[in-house]
Amino acid sequence: MSLTATSAPTTSPPVDPFQSFAACVSGAFEESVATKPNLFTTDAENLYNEFLAALPPDLRQTYTCRACSRFVETYGGLVTIGEDGTTTPVLWRPDFGTLEPSFAHGASNLFATVKRAKVTGPFYSNDTTWGLPQNHDGKRDCDWRHLHVCIPRYAFGPYFAADPKAKTAEKREEHRLLGEAIAEFRMATVQAAVEMLQSGRLDRPEKALSQAIWFERVIGAAKGEKRTDRRSNILWRTAVDAPAGWCHVRSGLLGTLLEDLKEGKVFTGIKRSWDEKVHPLAYQRPTAPVSEGNVKQAEKIVAELGIAASLRRRYCLKEDVKVRIWEPFVPDKSEPAGVFSHLLKKSEPADHDLTAPASITWRKFKETVLPRASKIEVWVTPASGSYCALVTAADADAPPIIQWDHPDARNPVTHYLYVNVNRNDGSYPGNWGLAANSYVNVWAITPGPSHWNADRIPANQPEIVILLLEGARDLHVMRGGAGGGFFPEILKSELHEIRKTLEHYALNAVIEGAKDAEACGVMLHDKARAVQVRVTTRGVRANYTIDRWD
Repeated sequence: MSLTATSAPTTSPPVDPFQSFAACVSGAFEESVATKPNLFTTDAENLYNEFLAALPPDLRQTYTCRACSRFVETYGGLVTIGEDGTTTPVLWRPDFGTLEPSFAHGASNLFATVKRAKVTGPFYSNDTTWGLPQNHDGKRDCDWRHLHVCIPRYAFGPYFAADPKAKTAEKREEHRLLGEAIAEFRMATVQAAVEMLQSGRLDRPEKALSQAIWFERVIGAAKGEKRTDRRSNILWRTAVDAPAGWCHVRSGLLGTLLEDLKEGKVFTGIKRSWDEKVHPLAYQRPTAPVSEGNVKQAEKIVAELGIAASLRRRYCLKEDVKVRIWEPFVPDKSEPAGVFSHLLKKSEPADHDLTAPASITWRKFKETVLPRASKIEVWVTPASGSYCALVTAADADAPPIIQWDHPDARNPVTHYLYVNVNRNDGSYPGNWGLAANSYVNVWAITPGPSHWNADRIPANQPEIVILLLEGARDLHVMRGGAGGGFFPEILKSELHEIRKTLEHYALNAVIEGAKDAEACGVMLHDKARAVQVRVTTRGVRANYTIDRWD
């Protein structure tokens, strides 16, 4: 005998329209931050009361909630800013499809209120959950859920900051400084600065050219917008998005050039002033002794960033040079020798010399000579030249401190050369273990380390190439000399405020592995001395003098 149980028909519990509303808010947030934009605060106030006012009177008391009210008042006024200065509320949409029309009406009202609100500044947070998801009485979770959004770590945008208050203060100051620069300099002055930097007549123009082009666009966008609110929004967006230090136009290198142009100085005076400022012995180098306060601040920042091990540097070995424009051709010897091959007379074709050197640009040399070259030698003259060395992080796992070194694309390699007061470069071959009036083999040619990652080349780093020479080593360091591991202008922006301490540290630090150094050579750039090379191609040796960049 079997018994059959009959159950009563079940019905789904009614869906709370507030929970559907909460899901729409969460969805709007995810849509808003999908592209990881910056977020901004507005002067919108009393938003939760506005939401309650849209509900039927008999529901207002039900949805009067302190947790939800705190969430809406804290995050409800956030917006993103488009390139044209228009704002979009982060949490609200005018067309929420909720089960209850009054909730959709409330969301539409909030969207309109926040949309017309005035932007008051950037927003930063270090929380992974905004709002209180659910009440907790210490024993069990209550059924009532509140408005909130959760942010997975992989989705963190630029609005995430370890110290939100400090970050907000920093960006507010940059906004103020940018506004002052826009008010002070006319478009014509900025355009003249761009043209002068692009003319090639100023030394090291890359130190300000990208910033000048950016500032020209900023002035054009800000002064070209007629609506005051959008013009203000463009300024906020620009200040928050700007590369580190670029908003400091008036107090930076670009500002000195703009001031000279504004005052109507003649070009010779402008050039003399500019060249003095960008000279390698002066540019971003501290001129005063390091203070106790700067040392303490440096200790604090180094500890917070965990970069103590990153300050140790060593000389590069051949395997550290990951990017090579050229290296000697090695013939394929994989074919096995025959049984009677030993009977053949072994001889090599004689080299034929084309002794007259031909002047050539680096660009043409790279395009026409390098692809066919099997061997390259540099003629070492007794004169000083742009001899340099490649160094890298002694601890490969230490966090990045160099501008072109990134956690997802590691490249801690840098270079150094000796600089004289009256010229941009110069050290003698004997200081590098090289004999004058002789040829030395080139074992590889590499771009400057800042250009190894073609997708992330810093705008302030010029294009160079280095001919790496067999047996070249810095004898000064081998004899106990110090310094050269890194320089202030190549460090990440987070370290800018402690550059004095880092500079003094670098001047006294010893680069490790000097006796084992394998990546030293002579550098070519747009203002370097001419370099004579001998190139062997299929048994023919030809001499070239590389005396220009392009």
